[in-house]
Amino acid sequence: MLFRSVFITPDGTVSVGRKNKRYVRKLLHQLSNHDISDEDLRYLQGYLAFLIDVEPEYLNNLALKYGGEIIRQALLRE
Repeated sequence: MLFRSVFITPDGTVSVGRKNKRYVRKLLHQLSNHDISDEDLRYLQGYLAFLIDVEPEYLNNLALKYGGEIIRQALLRE
């Protein structure tokens, strides 16, 4: 599990960092394969909500890559 930290990029924008992005992609892949634990799903839900505020363009990129339905499923799944 990674921390919810933000980084300032050289061009002055805010980013969640490469390691966090890789971990979120891993969790989305597990979700799409129905191979995600309840704990990881809760972490993914929280991190996606965090991305909405911090780096919404990256969340859009994830939706394009994995499909909006997977993102919606992750956010709404209980």
